[in-house]
Amino acid sequence: MKRRISSMMMAAIALCFLACAKNEEKNPSSPTVKAVATTESTADAEKEISTINEEYEKAIVRQDVAAYDRLLADDLIFTDQDGIVKTKAEVIKEVRTGDYKFEYGRSEEKKIRVFGNTAVLNGIWVDKGTYKGKEFNDRQRYTTVYVKKNGSWQVISDQVTNIAPPKP
Repeated sequence: MKRRISSMMMAAIALCFLACAKNEEKNPSSPTVKAVATTESTADAEKEISTINEEYEKAIVRQDVAAYDRLLADDLIFTDQDGIVKTKAEVIKEVRTGDYKFEYGRSEEKKIRVFGNTAVLNGIWVDKGTYKGKEFNDRQRYTTVYVKKNGSWQVISDQVTNIAPPKP
């Protein structure tokens, strides 16, 4: 008797799965379709982040205060290669001094991951220039966190770490 009830329950469960599968084919708002839409949205967000990050890189090299103001969130936390934490206002104040002069600056090995309205970009930043007349030539790992606020992506957190030269 128990076996018969178990068999009947299994048959009922199987019928429910089949009915759900048929419903997904007919219903465009099914969870399967939503998962595909989310994947497409993630790909779109990755493209947006890539574009915004290129703007951020240009702002760094050009020391563009207006671009910094637009791209950096008001509650930004920036941690530089020496471990010094700076706010948006402090970063912009430093840019306004004109102490940094870049010959070039670019990202390499970029990896973007999107989590809803948050994106994490990891990469290597390579630059050359002068700071207060003293030459620098850096190679740094970085993590930049973007958050989408009011329809626009902004940098909410950024941290750079110097890559040590290879040991002889």
